[in-house]
Amino acid sequence: MGVVKTTHMKPQITIANNTKEMAQMGAALFQRQVAANVGKRGVFSLAVSGGSTPRPVHRYLATPGMVDQIPWPSIRLFWVDERMVA
Repeated sequence: MGVVKTTHMKPQITIANNTKEMAQMGAALFQRQVAANVGKRGVFSLAVSGGSTPRPVHRYLATPGMVDQIPWPSIRLFWVDERMVA
């Protein structure tokens, strides 16, 4: 097993005016990161939360205008649950 290098993004707060704008902004960020990482490493890995908060982004990524622009075979998605369970 080789060493895995991670790229850390500088934290940034972006405020959307509504849910639709948030979904578009989130999908655009996803698309940019996929393109950059697939171009450098050949693969993009992402841990994705479930629930209702990210659902608009997930739906927007599945629209005909977006789904064809993303190299899905080069993406590794991991579903996570960030809740604390005692």
